[in-house]
Amino acid sequence: MDNHFCERCRHVSPRSISVEHTHTTPNGTLPSRFGYDHGTFEQLGDSAKTCPMCNMLLAALNSAPGMHKLKKGKEHRLLLSSDKYIKDHHIPRSVAGMTALVTNSNLRAYFHVFAEPGSPAALSGDITGRDIRNEPDSPQSLSRIQSWLGECIQGHPECGLVPLARASSESSPLVQEFPSRLIYIEAWSDGDHDEPASCILVPRSAAVHDQGRYIALSYCWGPLHQQLRTLKANLTDHMKSIPLETMPLTLRHAVVAARKLKICYLWIDALCIVQDDAADWNREAPQMGLIYQNAYCTIAAAGSSSSSSGLFHRRTVTGQIITLPYNRDGGSSNRNRNSSCSTSSAQTAVMHITPVTADIPALVQNTAWNSRGWVLQERNLSRRIILFTTGQTFFECGRRSLAEDGRALAGYQHKRLGSGDIHQGDDWAWCGLVADYTARALTCAEDKLFAVAGLAANMGARQASNRRFCAGIGVDALGLHLMWRSEKGGMRKPVLSEGRELEAEGLFQVQVQADGTRTWKRAPSWSWAALEGPVIWEPSALEARVVCELGLVGERDVVHLAPDDVRLREAQLTFRGLVVEVSRSRRTLVDDGGGFNLEGQMVYVIDINSHPTCYALLGTDDEALGWAVFDEAESNPGPYVAAVISYNSDSDDQATSGGLESSANALILEMSEDSTYNRVGMGELSRLNKAKFSETTITLS
Repeated sequence: MDNHFCERCRHVSPRSISVEHTHTTPNGTLPSRFGYDHGTFEQLGDSAKTCPMCNMLLAALNSAPGMHKLKKGKEHRLLLSSDKYIKDHHIPRSVAGMTALVTNSNLRAYFHVFAEPGSPAALSGDITGRDIRNEPDSPQSLSRIQSWLGECIQGHPECGLVPLARASSESSPLVQEFPSRLIYIEAWSDGDHDEPASCILVPRSAAVHDQGRYIALSYCWGPLHQQLRTLKANLTDHMKSIPLETMPLTLRHAVVAARKLKICYLWIDALCIVQDDAADWNREAPQMGLIYQNAYCTIAAAGSSSSSSGLFHRRTVTGQIITLPYNRDGGSSNRNRNSSCSTSSAQTAVMHITPVTADIPALVQNTAWNSRGWVLQERNLSRRIILFTTGQTFFECGRRSLAEDGRALAGYQHKRLGSGDIHQGDDWAWCGLVADYTARALTCAEDKLFAVAGLAANMGARQASNRRFCAGIGVDALGLHLMWRSEKGGMRKPVLSEGRELEAEGLFQVQVQADGTRTWKRAPSWSWAALEGPVIWEPSALEARVVCELGLVGERDVVHLAPDDVRLREAQLTFRGLVVEVSRSRRTLVDDGGGFNLEGQMVYVIDINSHPTCYALLGTDDEALGWAVFDEAESNPGPYVAAVISYNSDSDDQATSGGLESSANALILEMSEDSTYNRVGMGELSRLNKAKFSETTITLS
């Protein structure tokens, strides 16, 4: 431990960075503020030449991302604050992180504060941060994961078995149902040696051990040639043995992790679903949401981009680590007032501080794994999920998110479906999930509705919701769910995946495009699932007042149809309300340069003057009536029908009596050969005139 710390750094302690301090200047006493005042930023530059901690603070602040801005003529003081603020000075601080900020500037730096288990700083409860082990599968790392799981199982009733599990009688406990197939992990039985010996694919009826507990794996497949898959040809062999050496590294690591966590059953999609059996896949795929939801926990290979990369990535410490004397109250003494934590060796009474070089956005959010479409439901529906990344391991459950380094990620808390009510309501929650989902990637376009089937089923099963869905659209709030817009423009029809062409003619409506690609009808035109590309809902849609009648034709027969059901693609809606004939401008608003003088009536996420597929809507006299974002990049000038769905919050019934100040949200529809209408866009009519509208009933395909 370096003893050449400046006077200010010697006073850094769990308490000094966790309470309010009153700062006195020559001009008087300033209001108290949270955090330890380390002096001015200018003083830090001088003390960094001799003090190792000041040197670390300065280096971290100077390397903070973004352009550094310090307000001129203002004082720039350096404040060090912990991630815990506790008014009572006599209870443990529970510090795991520290923020360094410079007042009157945008300079921020973040640090990990940790202590060794069993040290006075750890035993006192003041320092809850822990060192990150080099090996994520070390006994210490696995012990930490087991403690997370144990605390959740014992203390989080909201993370218990879901109502979809079965009970043998009203008085018996819930008995968890296994998936159709599982991988049974056999282990050597020679005392303490608990390494997996071999694996066997077993049917549900043969999975009789472990009280229904199994682990599910969430991972990126990567190139198909790297995969070990269960196929019709090797199904019998896999039910006899799956040698570990034949598995890609990620799958092999998952087997090891499951066994070390004392769970002998594992579910992996590539092995537990017969991949070249369409009937088996179509039967199992809609159940994947339940499989992850009912798993004891999910293991996520968040740090890997393919099945060959593995779960366990060795960590290397690259940042500077400063070891400070642990002094609970702050000051230059090493004395510890907590007698239960006293030690005869003053050298062990220390705490460590190091810059945070990569946090959860970089290690989890911005990864190839998290960009997968399937991961949205796998992560949202898992009761507990262990995220193995390249930097450290994270844990999420219905109540909290934790990092291996001991930090409680309260500011990050993953928005798991069902972990808390969204005050805007379940319909808006679903719109948010769809916006997230459509921005993700799917290897097979045919999976579009399969990969959210579990989320839809979960939403429908929630006691306060009971929502019903058709092609990903909420049937009970059609006026909101139909108001999706293309976020970036250029949406496109789905292309048949390789190997699906032979069965295409019988199952899909195939169209051969000019470039030779074979597209198909995946969902009705009014569903976001009909096209590829990210969609959003404007927040104003929540307050909009629906003024039309909308209904699902044959609702009882088509609600909750399986994604592979041909009838789903032919589902129709009826609309009764106000319509007006429109055409679109020849050029987009961005190309027009404001010539139509159109301004949105609300505050929008989408900038209509820069969106690549936003056009002016023209009436029969070529007067601009409003604007619309067209779903696909290629569209003809019209004619179209604008069907009024709702009035915005500043609108009322005067919108039909000639008022020009109100605005309406409208679907842009194009008539097809069978006299039904297909959706082509979504827009706003801001110049309304009753004489130009008619009331009618039309059918949307």
